[in-house]
Amino acid sequence: MNAKAVVKSQLQSGDELIGKFTQDLTEEEFLFTLPNDGQSVIWILGHLACTEDWALHGLTGSAYQLPEDLHAKVAFRSKPSGRAEDYPRRKEIEKLFRAQRRRTLSALRKSKLREWKQPAPQGFPPSFPSVGALWAMLGSHLYWHIGQITVIRRMLKKPPVLGG
Repeated sequence: MNAKAVVKSQLQSGDELIGKFTQDLTEEEFLFTLPNDGQSVIWILGHLACTEDWALHGLTGSAYQLPEDLHAKVAFRSKPSGRAEDYPRRKEIEKLFRAQRRRTLSALRKSKLREWKQPAPQGFPPSFPSVGALWAMLGSHLYWHIGQITVIRRMLKKPPVLGG
């Protein structure tokens, strides 16, 4: 299995987990915010989508596809408000997330593995020294946030999601 296949597998498996961990949450529960300026599910899905939009902009030169105001609301270190009027509705954020994930997988398919050794495009933090490091981040980033979703589930007293 090559690196592209690993990233693809990570993204697709992460999608399945997110679906399982969020399917029984209500619109209100999507806004439940972890303590100490923590995240909410709606923030997490928006953040994942916008992070991928940001990365693809740099990796492929494509225009940003998601609204600028959403990028601002879910940027790294932003604080979720927990207020419904500050975010798209649940169905809309899920739709944006899925559309962005399709764009990410499409860009991944088109990427050339030999180019992954090249330096990351200008403007990316030093923690992403190469194109491959950016793709690796996209494959692993969602798992950090899936962990947050599992904590949100516990705080909401939801049962653990096991099996298929």
